[in-house]
Amino acid sequence: MADTVRSMVPRDGQTGRIGIRRETPSCCGGTLSSSYNNAMDTLKGLHEAIIDNDVDVVCKLLQEGADVNSIYNQETAFSKALAVGNDIIISKIINFETFDPNQPNRAERSPLFNAALRGRNDVVRVLISLGAIIDQRDYQGVTPLGATAYYNHGEAAELLIQHGADVNSESNNGETPLYRACANVSDTVVEVLLRYNCDVNKKPKSNHSQNRTPFMEAVPSKYQEEVQGKQKSKMLDIMKLLIAQGCDINAQDSRGNTALHYAIERTETLAVCLLAECGADLHLLEENGLSSFEAALSHSEPRYEIATYLLAYGFEIERCLANKPREDVKAAWESLLKTITLAPTSVRAMLLPLTIQSAPLFHQFSYEEKDKFKCLNEQEQEIVLRYFHKECPPTLEKLCRKVIRRHIRPCILRNIDTLPITWSQKRFLAYNFCYKSHNPLKLYELQLAIQEGNHKMAEQLLNIGLDLNTAITEQTPLTVAAIVGDIEMVKLLLKHGANPLVKDNQGQTAFHVASRFGHIPVLEVLFSHGVDVDIPNIQCETGLVCAAAHGKFETVLFLLSKGANPNKPNHSGIFPIHYAAGSGNDIVTSSIIENGGDIHVLDALGNTPLHVAASRGQMYTANNINLPYLYKSEVLMHFDAIKLMASPPSTSYFRENVVKHLDVIEILISAGADKASLTNDMLTPFKVAEKYRFFDSFVLLQ
Repeated sequence: MADTVRSMVPRDGQTGRIGIRRETPSCCGGTLSSSYNNAMDTLKGLHEAIIDNDVDVVCKLLQEGADVNSIYNQETAFSKALAVGNDIIISKIINFETFDPNQPNRAERSPLFNAALRGRNDVVRVLISLGAIIDQRDYQGVTPLGATAYYNHGEAAELLIQHGADVNSESNNGETPLYRACANVSDTVVEVLLRYNCDVNKKPKSNHSQNRTPFMEAVPSKYQEEVQGKQKSKMLDIMKLLIAQGCDINAQDSRGNTALHYAIERTETLAVCLLAECGADLHLLEENGLSSFEAALSHSEPRYEIATYLLAYGFEIERCLANKPREDVKAAWESLLKTITLAPTSVRAMLLPLTIQSAPLFHQFSYEEKDKFKCLNEQEQEIVLRYFHKECPPTLEKLCRKVIRRHIRPCILRNIDTLPITWSQKRFLAYNFCYKSHNPLKLYELQLAIQEGNHKMAEQLLNIGLDLNTAITEQTPLTVAAIVGDIEMVKLLLKHGANPLVKDNQGQTAFHVASRFGHIPVLEVLFSHGVDVDIPNIQCETGLVCAAAHGKFETVLFLLSKGANPNKPNHSGIFPIHYAAGSGNDIVTSSIIENGGDIHVLDALGNTPLHVAASRGQMYTANNINLPYLYKSEVLMHFDAIKLMASPPSTSYFRENVVKHLDVIEILISAGADKASLTNDMLTPFKVAEKYRFFDSFVLLQ
């Protein structure tokens, strides 16, 4: 705050005074009623002057007797001034002789609460010096210290604690400041509270939030990340702080869920790996009897990748089925194998072998029952039957592995690495999982560092020897960097051995991803590392058609200048020239033609570029083929697609200043486009224009 507030000093007799809310007296006398009305008019004027930032009027009304502590429209003069943020007015109110530092507003929030809530450390200091009650609660029972947790005001939190604030104070529903800080991703406040030894395991009351611990609240969520705009790295940092402080990592809520169950439910694979690395019990059951592994696979959208890592970190399927009857075990196995067959191929390749090795239960099956595995493909059946032939009964070596793994739980992978044995023996104990170069926790942390642009963290992780060509959540580190468009990160990854030609699990290279998102500087870096301009993805698409399909026409022009072939379609059978014509981009249409683009080429629907331009692209949008360049925003594009189901599309959503379908039609005709060509529905370009009511084009197309 300005020097005006720093100069405030306590007034005589002010210390420790508890404010009393001014209530409106009930009166019948005319004089008293008139006085009341005058007082209310003055109070109203004071609040209006505060809102208008009119310092002179505020001072005048205070001198005329405006009650600085009375409530008007839910607020006191102080809380209103604090919300407006005028430091001079705040100073005038605080220094006014009748100001009560403990007078709350209608929500029972004291001046100290409001100052702490807004992180006004200078005001907090002054209010404390004036005798503000440190732990005065609002209507929800939240103290000023609890208020600092809403918006991560760590310095204010420390000030309050140093002046006696209770670090474990509970609100009406039992929430502590730590619980609230974790729930609001207030990492700085969490650090302060832990430094002053708050209770890390204190839960709210049993009827609130399923009795979750602060640690459970710290587990990352899409809501915090995508709606509240919080960084996932901060959520994970809070988890690490709590673990370091000795929180109960295996605490269960009222439904039996642990933090691990919450991480699985939210598909937070990085959090799952962190918990497993830090010794979480993978076998604890929630109220429905589901372990972490079962919870991962029983979801409507099974978390296959998480299930894979749980096995690598030491989950034992056998332990869950050990006491069940033979028929139940067989049924569970059959169900498990069928579930695994639905996993993406890349995940299934890891999940199936780990499942077989971590659950030596095939002695429950006779050889004649091998048809139970027909749900698998030939290669997978071979894996299972090879185990059936060679591993049953299990060898002494395999039995020893099982015993050793049980004795070094939890933190199996970390403990394996500390054993005084050879690398091949460590790999054997880890079920051949290469936990160093493919360490899931470190790879996920690297991906997160790339997404958040944390170059320092990325470099630290790159120096430990991770395999940079391994896909995590479908993408390699390099394709993630290409999506973000971080040139320096791309260079850093290439420097440490990332292969620009490697495809991720979606079949895309970094080149295709950069083209799709229009990151030309990234493409230039990739060109400098020898990437061919027409390199195909798994669907045989070039970067040029990827850029055109997503409306990145500056990138299209750039790739054409590098010699890209304009006559290669995407997997939908649509060519770059069709996308340019449908999008009404005259410059790109001309450039494609100049670079050898075929103006007579038919798309998969039998349309020439002229047909598409004659419809103003609406024959594509009517078939759920997006043309992002057309629209003012992505929201309008999707809204227009919905309207198409009930009525003709609206061009009112188009970017009128750049969409030039008439110019495109003229360019195509000048280049020799056939005005008599027919679509699969036997429509000429003119008939298409008539169908889509593009009346301005009739003269050109006749």
